[in-house]
Amino acid sequence: MTILLALLDIEGAEDDAQVHAILSRSVDAHGATREHARPGPGVLLAAKTPHIGGRRESKLAADDRYTVIADATLYYRDALARQLH
Repeated sequence: MTILLALLDIEGAEDDAQVHAILSRSVDAHGATREHARPGPGVLLAAKTPHIGGRRESKLAADDRYTVIADATLYYRDALARQLH
């Protein structure tokens, strides 16, 4: 199961230990990729994605202005970043 987490201007958005605890609550038999971004003060976007078939997929795409979190495979991350400008 993929977990997407967005904390916006609430207590805990800056606490790495709390974010890790939230993302660790589900059990993955084959491991998982955990990633997070803090695009601004009091804002946290995080994802935990199970490894399926040995693949490790990122759920975050970012440039210097925007950060996107999506439960989809982003094959064209550079194209997405260009469209965000």
